[in-house]
Amino acid sequence: MRWCATSHTVVLWSRGAADISADMRSRLLIGLTMAALAGAACGSDDAVDTPAAAAAAAEPPPRGEPNAIPGEVRPRIVAISPDTMSVNDGAGTPGSYSLEYVINEIEKVESGMLQVTAPGIGVLAKIPFTPSAQGSVTFDVDPSRVDFGPTVAFRARCPEGETEWYTLGTRLPDEERSLPGPRITTVAPDRISLTRALMRNEGEVPAGAGVSVTIFGNQLSSDCSLDATVNGRSIELNNLLPQRNGFRGLLMYRDISNREVSARFLEVHLVVEGPGIGRRGPIGYIWFVE
Repeated sequence: MRWCATSHTVVLWSRGAADISADMRSRLLIGLTMAALAGAACGSDDAVDTPAAAAAAAEPPPRGEPNAIPGEVRPRIVAISPDTMSVNDGAGTPGSYSLEYVINEIEKVESGMLQVTAPGIGVLAKIPFTPSAQGSVTFDVDPSRVDFGPTVAFRARCPEGETEWYTLGTRLPDEERSLPGPRITTVAPDRISLTRALMRNEGEVPAGAGVSVTIFGNQLSSDCSLDATVNGRSIELNNLLPQRNGFRGLLMYRDISNREVSARFLEVHLVVEGPGIGRRGPIGYIWFVE
């Protein structure tokens, strides 16, 4: 914009002052006015690049959950390290973990708690802590008294190739769902309970009882076959039928030794409390390695 103002001035003065007629004087006044307006506009552009504006642009975003409502307390889990637990035939390995977090509006928070939960089983640990705007909490998890159940896994063999093994109770990352080729993306249910079977049969599991299992995925057709294993041992699903984008069959309770199968991860709840905010916080995960 400032270049435009200067170029107008040069053109208007190029003939010299002696040759300026009344008409030219009018044009000169108009040109000078336009140049002044253009210069003001240029000046307004430069005003953005002030130290205050630069400091505001460099200011980091507020702590806590992205896109949080102004004034709302939204804690955020930055990382859990390590984020895996070794599990063998339902037995987890005790270990120590560290959770890093940030909390916005920290002045509204009075107390904090970590709660480690095995979905479908219950709470494994509760760890109170004093919250700060940014910090970490170290905690131990001892699952030695818990049976997470056997590892139940499925694989499809298709004309286009074989899928990776998918373990019942896991969650496939979103970025892996759209990868090319055949792929199992979901198995339902995501855990197996014996409660209903036991209640219906006076505490006994009938010999011929089982649970219906559905396997969904990409490029899974009736031309595919299905492999199933329990702790690495091959089994067969009864009454296996092809479904749209998958299969459905009966997993016999006897093939899992009449044991329950939990989700293959632990949930770590970061909970904060304070006057007027109630209990709130996000959930992180510790994934099973089997």
